[in-house]
Amino acid sequence: MPAALLLGRSRDPHVAALAKELPRHGMEPRILDPRRFPGRTTLSIHLGPDHGPKVETDLADLDDVRVGWFSSRDGVNLSAQTAPSARRFARAAATAGLLSLRQAHRFTWVNDPWAAGRSSDKTLQLIHARDRGLAVPETLLTNDPVAFTAFVRAKGQAAVKSPSGSTGLPGQLRVLTQRVTAADLADAESVRLAPVLAQDYVAKRTEVRATVVGSQVLAVEIHSQDHADTRIDWRRYHPGLRYDRIELPAAVRRGCVAVARDCGLAYSGIDLVRTPDDEYVFLEANSEPAWLWVEDETGLPITRRIAALLARTAKAKPGKERDH
Repeated sequence: MPAALLLGRSRDPHVAALAKELPRHGMEPRILDPRRFPGRTTLSIHLGPDHGPKVETDLADLDDVRVGWFSSRDGVNLSAQTAPSARRFARAAATAGLLSLRQAHRFTWVNDPWAAGRSSDKTLQLIHARDRGLAVPETLLTNDPVAFTAFVRAKGQAAVKSPSGSTGLPGQLRVLTQRVTAADLADAESVRLAPVLAQDYVAKRTEVRATVVGSQVLAVEIHSQDHADTRIDWRRYHPGLRYDRIELPAAVRRGCVAVARDCGLAYSGIDLVRTPDDEYVFLEANSEPAWLWVEDETGLPITRRIAALLARTAKAKPGKERDH
């Protein structure tokens, strides 16, 4: 039976869900826990003038692996013997070595880690969305307090977030979207310290998480305006928040699929605003979307669709279409 390599902790609920589903699609799940590398495991990739790359490792059994599922939620785990001054260097080297399995073993990652890294550029996502005919909010990326102040005053209010999300914050801390008005500009000088992404604030009827899996779109409508806590950012969870399965208009579905492909993503979580006038406005695309909450709330079969995508990818030749 061909195997799928799942890069993540066995106790990660998304890894566990895929490991349970994959055998139904003729795939054996193999879990590679990145926290075991390099401190507790070894990896060698030998390339010679007369032979291609040969891999020896006790990280996981790589025989018959045809596809990999990539998650960056858990990174490599350095040995306690690594000097503090060398930890940043050692972590980068270990991560690069681990991801070299992609080329050495010649299987495809879903999502490809390099594509996932590139796709995190929120400005590029907006450009792709606009090019594909999706509505996007007017946006300013800046660390200039004068430009930021002028933008907010011209709009009356703006949605402000970090262009890099919560990357770099310790633990489970997150940076969520804030609504800024002209009355909130006393601290505008602080944007000099790090760029912000300011957008024309889009009036909301509801919000939508559209999970793109290949050429399929599974969408859930989030009634974020029902509660004060979630009106600015639905990720400020409220226990009474309502979710409904919806079918997006065909043009919006096509746009979401096209944006994911433009970003190099085989699957993606795309966030949209549904306005009071029933227009759908693109906000951003996530390369590693959590999806189990969508299944729990709506029953949408996202795990099954991703497992099927992995099985199709395993059968396809590199570079060929995998998502029909």
